[in-house]
Amino acid sequence: MLGFKDRKREIFCFYIEIKRPGKDSKYQEEDDFVKLMELMKFSFNRQITLGIKNPLAFGLLCQGFTSSLYKMTLKEDGIYMPIMVKRFSLVGDKSELMNVPLIVEAFGMVKVCYVLINGV
Repeated sequence: MLGFKDRKREIFCFYIEIKRPGKDSKYQEEDDFVKLMELMKFSFNRQITLGIKNPLAFGLLCQGFTSSLYKMTLKEDGIYMPIMVKRFSLVGDKSELMNVPLIVEAFGMVKVCYVLINGV
C-alpha cells in the first residue's frame, strides 16, 4: 500500500492484490478483482470525506504473471468507474525481459500521480 498523511491520518491510495500462478483460494468469497475494487472505493470515499479535492486510488491486480493497473474515478455521485490504465506481463524468464519498460512505465505513472498529490 502506498499513501500519504493528512493531519496525522494515513490515507492509502495504491493497493496490490497478488495471486500466485495456478492457485485459487478456497476460503475467499470474493474474486480478487472485486476485493481490489472495494479497497480502491474505500480509499476514494475516505479521501472525499476528508475533503481532498482530487481523490486518487490505484490498484494493481497480479494474477500469475499477468498484471493490470487500475485507476478509480468518480463519474457522478455514487458512480465509480475503474479504468484499466495498463496491462503487462511480469518477467518469468530472461526471454521476457522486453516487458520491463512497460512495467517501469506503469509504475512511473503511479509515482507521478503520487507526487502531484503530495507535492513531494
